[in-house]
Amino acid sequence: MTFADFGIIITPGATGETTALCPKCSHDRKKFNSPCLSVNVDEGVWNCHHCGWVGSLKGHATSDPFRAPVNPVYKPAPKTFVKPRYEDNGLTEKAAHFFLNRGIPVDVVERNKISSTDDRIFFPYCENGVAVNVQIRKPGKVFCWTTGAEVIPGGMDDIQETTIVCEGFMDKLAMEVAGFTNCISAPSAPPAEAKNYNLNYLDGRDFSKVKKFIMAGDMDAPGRRLMSELSRRFGAYRCWSVEWPEGCKDANDVLLAYGADKIKACLSSATAAPVEGIHAPFDFATKVAELYHNGFVCGLSTGFPSLDPHFTLMGSQWTVLTGTPGSGKSQFIDALILNSVKNHGWKWGVCSMENQPIDFHMMALIEMHNGKNFSAGYTNRLTEQEMEKSIGWLQENISFILPGDKLTVEHVLGLAEVEILRKGIKGLVIDPWNELDHNFSGMSETQYTGKALSQIRRFARKHDTHVVLVAHPTKLMKDKDGNYPVPTPYDISGSAHFYNKADNAITVVRQIGSTMTGVIVQKVRFQKQIGTPGAISLNFEAGKRRYIDRGFDPLADKQSEVKTEGWEHFDG
Repeated sequence: MTFADFGIIITPGATGETTALCPKCSHDRKKFNSPCLSVNVDEGVWNCHHCGWVGSLKGHATSDPFRAPVNPVYKPAPKTFVKPRYEDNGLTEKAAHFFLNRGIPVDVVERNKISSTDDRIFFPYCENGVAVNVQIRKPGKVFCWTTGAEVIPGGMDDIQETTIVCEGFMDKLAMEVAGFTNCISAPSAPPAEAKNYNLNYLDGRDFSKVKKFIMAGDMDAPGRRLMSELSRRFGAYRCWSVEWPEGCKDANDVLLAYGADKIKACLSSATAAPVEGIHAPFDFATKVAELYHNGFVCGLSTGFPSLDPHFTLMGSQWTVLTGTPGSGKSQFIDALILNSVKNHGWKWGVCSMENQPIDFHMMALIEMHNGKNFSAGYTNRLTEQEMEKSIGWLQENISFILPGDKLTVEHVLGLAEVEILRKGIKGLVIDPWNELDHNFSGMSETQYTGKALSQIRRFARKHDTHVVLVAHPTKLMKDKDGNYPVPTPYDISGSAHFYNKADNAITVVRQIGSTMTGVIVQKVRFQKQIGTPGAISLNFEAGKRRYIDRGFDPLADKQSEVKTEGWEHFDG
């Protein structure tokens, strides 16, 4: 089997990574002669950056270039980027006047290797002394980047132990006028209302030597949200916030209105995030005033309207979830994850030892995402295109965490911190507790459990992340009809800490022979914001591969199709 059998024409004698025209989409593209297919000749795999066609010579043989192999190899496309064409030819007189009018002297411009033509200014974004990308400013304040080049923060070579973070290159230059070269600039700020927050320019960047970040972004809504999200990913414990004077949106505005000394004064007045364990009332005065005027900030919808009065999603919380054997605990969590991604743009880290191998778990998520069956033989089987698109959707929103031989609480949380920085995950699932490696090290099981659950709670608070921990109850005794009693967090093997330390406690139950799943919210710590204890029923429709919210309480609706015997033990 050769590349030619798939319609892929590569340069004779080529080795390693190369590019080619895609036989699946190039002929339909406006730039039909522009190679968009990345090919690894040595490994025999390819990936189209335009239409997403991927495949492998090791897959099932086919000579049809418009159909991927039956057994394609799916893996992230190699990060190959275009090298920008950039020459530092200095400034034109017109560009020099532009910068002087913005308060930026020529020597500052030249240190940052900025050059220009008559109608364009070129801002190089460098790393290790090399221009990785070039931002071009055109007349009318129109900006563009080098197509296909990697986007990175500006000033990566200027990172120091104390590093200032601003938004846009002009603000970085203003900082330098004030005497601060230790500044990086974020390429852009997504709109304030954007659900998905793409900060891919952080991926692969090393900020470990930075001990203090001074967040000095724009004062508008997108800028404030950007600085808040960057602080969350860098770790709020090493971030200080700057407020610019009223009427000034950014550092360059301050330079023009008040001069360099005012920038220095604002930076010196930056306020640090509260240190854990030390809290001054004034640190929370603004939040208290917001609560007074606007009321409580409530959790986000679970996607199940009848469940929302009892439980909603909010960062900085952790939820323990237990249930009867075979009740669909993991399946319910998958539904919760997919709903939050769709409705709120959340991204999740999933450490699920029970849903292995990962490709099987992906198959289940793809079925639920599409509302269709994955396997052959079903009338509502999803198409190959839907399957391929769903893999990309999972790549964007889900990180699978599987630490191998290091299945400790500490290691799982450490890997989740990596994905908070890289992808901005907002939720973390650990499923289940009993599959983790627990080293008591001289402690009793109760002491160890209390310590470990406190680690999970601190992680959730520190990173404003919602953690769902699945924990199985001790062995339950069936009744005469073969049904289990409703377990509570007190029934979880190990300790009453599961109930006492959790912010929320949920039990999932299912009766024998029923498609109905009972979701019982047994504890809610913050009832004004999250919900109140109660129970609802969801019906899993196998044909659609989804839960259907029927909107009734299984504990009250004795006339429903649900068998409620055994659920009456719930005392919420």
